[in-house]
Amino acid sequence: MSMGERIGLGDFGKLARPKTLTDVFLLNPSATPDLEDWWIENRKLSYSSTTFNKDMLAGTYGMNLDVLFSDLSIDSYHCQITSFLVLVSSEYKLLTTLEQIEFYKTRKPKAKVKAVGVTIFKNSQEVWNPNDSGLVWLFRPRCLVRLEDVKLFEEVETGDVLQFQKTNGMVMRVLKVRRKRFYLSTSWTNRSITYLTGTTGKLLQLNPDRPFKLIKLSSSQSSTPPSSSSSSSST
Repeated sequence: MSMGERIGLGDFGKLARPKTLTDVFLLNPSATPDLEDWWIENRKLSYSSTTFNKDMLAGTYGMNLDVLFSDLSIDSYHCQITSFLVLVSSEYKLLTTLEQIEFYKTRKPKAKVKAVGVTIFKNSQEVWNPNDSGLVWLFRPRCLVRLEDVKLFEEVETGDVLQFQKTNGMVMRVLKVRRKRFYLSTSWTNRSITYLTGTTGKLLQLNPDRPFKLIKLSSSQSSTPPSSSSSSSST
């Protein structure tokens, strides 16, 4: 898989984390007769209001967000990709089975993934209760980070070399950031990584939206992550 590749139908069943948990859209399939109208309207409201998604979550579950997310930990939770909202031939479809997805991959290659549905787990086995309510939690593809990318990002240590397409950087600082309300900011990692650029000599924060190759000088090993997210400051 190439670095920075957008999440697509081939990621069905794989694990991921949202960049920000509250950037979610809640879909009730049994009460949504027109997926196109629902998606366009909700996306428009989300773009026009910074609180729309948060207000929708709080209103749907009848509790404030601190209570809703109180039993999730950034150290143990993850999501499994379980569905896709796709646009094909001017029609929106919700794909929920492997058979549907394989059909669209082979017969409808121009199908465009508009949103990705996930099931959230508190840990390796236990489904998070609010996500087991019949509602589909949908995120835009660019708002999800593959768990394999998260793990590789968190392998970065001080002294490692980051090899970008045209330049290199030396990792100068790796911090573990305690984000009590991580669901409102950076929901995919608790690491903050600063590196020194090889071209300008500036200190920058590592943004995995920018593809890089990780070179560990101490062990002479390297890894190439498909990086797909950026970190943010503590909330």
